[in-house]
Amino acid sequence: MILAITNIVAGLVLGVSILKQAPAIGESLEKASKALAGFQTIIGVIALILGLMYFKGLAGIVAIVAGFVLLTSFMPQIPVIGDKLHDAAKYLGAFQGIIGVIALIVGILTLLA
Repeated sequence: MILAITNIVAGLVLGVSILKQAPAIGESLEKASKALAGFQTIIGVIALILGLMYFKGLAGIVAIVAGFVLLTSFMPQIPVIGDKLHDAAKYLGAFQGIIGVIALIVGILTLLA
């Protein structure tokens, strides 16, 4: 359940560019996303750790990817491999909106299952 909630929150933060276009609820989702954006690094760390803990299923893999993208600005501070991780996260950052929507959908489906 905690992994599902983490995927939902990470999806809201990452998918703001796509979610704001949703009819009727787009404005509310954009406000929620912007409120959570200040906690992007914390959400990324939590998503990455929980994704590694629950790596067995799809929700865990999605959490790892979402956490990785959320931590893009933090990656260069990691010694030795930080620059390579930053480059990979920057590449995935181009798909940030899509990854966010996928994380949101997987989180909701996991929560309902």
